[in-house]
Amino acid sequence: MKKRKQTIITLLAGMLLMAAWLSGCGKRDIHYTSDDHTDDTADSQSDGIADTEGEGGLAARLGIPEACDLDVDVGASGLDSIRIVDDEIEIPTRDGMSVAYYEAVRLDNSYKQKIGEAIFDEGQEVYNTDHPTKEQLEALIEFEKEEHEYLVAQGREDIDPDYELRLQEMEEELSEAPEEYPPAGDYSGERFQGNIFGEEYILLFSQADAGGAGISAAIFGPFADSEHSYYEGPPIDELEGNNLCKMTPEEAVVYAEDIMGRCGITELVQSDILALEWRSYDYSTVPEGIVNIQYDGYIVTYTRAVNGTPVYQGSLNSVENIAAGDVNPAEEFRVYVNDNGLIQAYWHIGFLETGEEERNVELLSWEEMVAAANAHIGEYYAQYPTLYNSITFNDVCLTYYPVADEEKKNCYKYIPVWIFAQYETPESASPYQLVVMNAMDGTVIDLSE
Repeated sequence: MKKRKQTIITLLAGMLLMAAWLSGCGKRDIHYTSDDHTDDTADSQSDGIADTEGEGGLAARLGIPEACDLDVDVGASGLDSIRIVDDEIEIPTRDGMSVAYYEAVRLDNSYKQKIGEAIFDEGQEVYNTDHPTKEQLEALIEFEKEEHEYLVAQGREDIDPDYELRLQEMEEELSEAPEEYPPAGDYSGERFQGNIFGEEYILLFSQADAGGAGISAAIFGPFADSEHSYYEGPPIDELEGNNLCKMTPEEAVVYAEDIMGRCGITELVQSDILALEWRSYDYSTVPEGIVNIQYDGYIVTYTRAVNGTPVYQGSLNSVENIAAGDVNPAEEFRVYVNDNGLIQAYWHIGFLETGEEERNVELLSWEEMVAAANAHIGEYYAQYPTLYNSITFNDVCLTYYPVADEEKKNCYKYIPVWIFAQYETPESASPYQLVVMNAMDGTVIDLSE
């Protein structure tokens, strides 16, 4: 009975972890910081685009000021005013920018197999776990019946009106359930089980929701159950108390980059390191269940980069004047690690590198960019009217943004752009006004396409 109960708890924990998620590199010499600019001088010189932070670089060459306060021609937009006001213009620390080419990632069997073969231990069997085995379903059915009997005894069966239907569906599934998990084969499923460094892990894949871009994937280790779970803690430099992990933040970063590299994801910059928070639960003694919180490990987060410069990741969902197709998939990469090794890895990815790149492309000077803003931003708002009478862009940065490659199907390119965004507050994650201007020719990118 104890073994059966443990099987139920383990299976339920795995199902809850999967449900929560669905609601949701080779070693390099890097600087271990918790800001958005993880740069490597040797790397930057070898790629022909040197890091020039504090030495002028793009700012000196293009005449970019540290701050700006500009009035922009409203044109035929009908707006009372358009202003660009920012006391700290963000620009890359490199002395040049590129056009980098990518393919749209597709959630096909070959991609899943590539990840599975890269992640799981070589020579060990990998299984398709899309459907529970007969033993697991029998345990779940027994668990459901016991829980329902308990509710009946308490006179509370009305809180579970779907019990009969749910039980019927599980019993029907039981008739076709496999005795054991089948081999992964051609990776035609979505959930797989295999070993990583000798421990059993689950690998999951999910296509983005309708209207979204990219795919999601996650790797879960055997470290959470119904009595213990982990969460995102505070940044390590804000942690009050001890981190029990003996691994240093620097070692965690190296480990995380190795995991991402095995998944074929290398063009990243580290954006943060958070403490890994663990919670213990006991609902029999504490109403809210939480009996202990400890910090043990790290969550290393990354963002997509082109030659060490983070790309623009702001969501278009809140931009008020367009119904964005959102080609930008807001890529995200997170690795959870402690002394046990890999706890979890998660990534949402839209593009795969092709290796093709145009380096040191010609960029507009600041003066030329301001002229282009006067010529095109009012024109853009005439095409896509806003409900506001006036606009004040309060965040300006020179970075990268993906646009479709018109010469190749399902291909994209990250190009240098000027971002003009208006945020409700400095802490806001998404802008409600946004203009993206090609930094090479001054045209405004149509975000609705």
